[in-house]
Amino acid sequence: MMNIVKKERSVIKSYESRERFSIESSILNFLSSAEISDVVPIVQKQEVDRDNSSCVTVMSLIKGKTLNKRSLSSDIARNLGQLLARIHAIRSYDYFGSFDDKLDVIERYKTFSNFAAAQLDIWHKRLGYYTHDFDEEVCLIRRNLTDNPVILDRVGSALFCHNDVRLQNIIIDNQKVAGVIDWEFAGAYPLMWELRKLTPIIFWETPSVGLTLAHEYQRHLPLAVFPNVEQQSITVAIDCIGALGWSYLKGDTKATKHSAILLETSLHNLCKSQIRR
Repeated sequence: MMNIVKKERSVIKSYESRERFSIESSILNFLSSAEISDVVPIVQKQEVDRDNSSCVTVMSLIKGKTLNKRSLSSDIARNLGQLLARIHAIRSYDYFGSFDDKLDVIERYKTFSNFAAAQLDIWHKRLGYYTHDFDEEVCLIRRNLTDNPVILDRVGSALFCHNDVRLQNIIIDNQKVAGVIDWEFAGAYPLMWELRKLTPIIFWETPSVGLTLAHEYQRHLPLAVFPNVEQQSITVAIDCIGALGWSYLKGDTKATKHSAILLETSLHNLCKSQIRR
């Protein structure tokens, strides 16, 4: 859990996890001298209690408002595609996985399908504490990974990724993307994993906006591999299992219902893509 307080020119962010505090601090300090320093918060001050019970970062406030569905436009998509390409061009990696506070990849999955299968197992175990309603869906995802292990391995190299690119973490101002916040989950992933939280909204609900984003992205980073429908669907489905576990844990019935609907949609799209194949 985190607590965020916005001031006139700064944001005060407190963490219950010393690990997340250290990781985001390291990432923001690294990005302050990178090519995208203009769109990330700047760390101004940090405080840690002696017993590590409270960790606080004071960072600069990015002017603007969070992106929402109504604000989505071709201009925003074009701008976002360009920004994502800038982020992913920072560095590439030989392994897939999350960062530690030294920005080293800690799990070191050699293939992305191995990483995805591990995430499915972790999140399904967490989900299993609350319900077995989605065991059938999990089996379908796992069967796809087992029967076609290369389904997620034709995704290009591992890139420097934000790993939580959702509308709420994108700040816009004057119809432009002004910044991206909440970097504590960054890691080395393919483009497909980075897009999983945007895929249902930008690529499924508003495909013309998604096409604009894709064209602009590949204009700046042409070697990155854009996912096909099958790959998009399975990564969204895996992410939904994680979201279901989180929402059950928090007792958030609205988020639970949304994740369940999204899971069914992603699996429906996955089945349709396999029939066409």
